[in-house]
Amino acid sequence: MGGKQRRVVFGLVLSAGILGGAFCAAKPDLGSVPAPAFSGNVEGEWEIVHENAMAGPLKGSLVFVQQGDRLSVKIGRPDGRDFACEGKIEGMRIEWILERPARGGGTSKLIYSGHIKDDNRMEGTYRVEGGESVPWRAKRIVK
Repeated sequence: MGGKQRRVVFGLVLSAGILGGAFCAAKPDLGSVPAPAFSGNVEGEWEIVHENAMAGPLKGSLVFVQQGDRLSVKIGRPDGRDFACEGKIEGMRIEWILERPARGGGTSKLIYSGHIKDDNRMEGTYRVEGGESVPWRAKRIVK
């Protein structure tokens, strides 16, 4: 094969590689995948699990009463004690702050913040004011 033929063959191979690579690198258009549906309503009963590293997962209950973006929250502990507090929803974000008696007197704030994944699931973190964040997750109790 002569020099000119080699250059033509090399050019064809190079072009095929570039074009082939371009076609292989192109991502297929699968359309947009819809986000899970959230109606904007969290009202009702939920089970919450606090991921406590020292004590293991701790289950409790939540009852939300919703008026627009405002929440009344009742938190039920495994020991049977209930606490009431207020919260809010902003889009897919949820937050409530619980003030409870502190050891040694006074009060401490437990700050819950999270993301609503869909109508039946949410997750986030909570922390005692000034402390480290601990993960939590909750699922709606469907009756």
